[in-house]
Amino acid sequence: LKERDLYGLNAVVTGEFFHEALDQFLSLLIEKNISLLTLTDQKRELLVDTLLQKGFGQGRYSILNRTKRMNFIRYQLGATIKRVTWALKKQSERTQLSPVQTEVLFGQIAGKKGLKDLQFPLNNGANLHLRGKIDRIDTAVSEGKPWLSVIDYKSSSRSLALTENYYGLALQLVT
Repeated sequence: LKERDLYGLNAVVTGEFFHEALDQFLSLLIEKNISLLTLTDQKRELLVDTLLQKGFGQGRYSILNRTKRMNFIRYQLGATIKRVTWALKKQSERTQLSPVQTEVLFGQIAGKKGLKDLQFPLNNGANLHLRGKIDRIDTAVSEGKPWLSVIDYKSSSRSLALTENYYGLALQLVT
């Protein structure tokens, strides 16, 4: 007897897929100077289909082609990305915010430097340096003033726990 192979996705891989797909979609819009405001639903769907086809073709997502169940999960992932891009367009129409950058580093991560890190002095004379990655930065002009919106995608359900923030265990949402 031989055990049968089990196929599945975990939350980390799914989250990475969503982050990648949204980053590629918005990066393409920024690169081609396409505004979410003027993007038609037909063009948005075409761009998303192209990016999904490319994404699903990567080796690490080949598991999604192995069984009918995994094909259905692939369909669901694609439908979710399409729905999120639709929501991004609707959000842009209401707020007039447009994406200007994605995956923006602040501080130094793995040898790559981005925007200046956040520094906070500590009582012992040392400094606390906060670093990370911003998923997306949007901008708009309202009443002659520029506005920035910093977006952090969440692909899992997580509640805000003040004690975790106090002890420095969950600072992402606060920063």
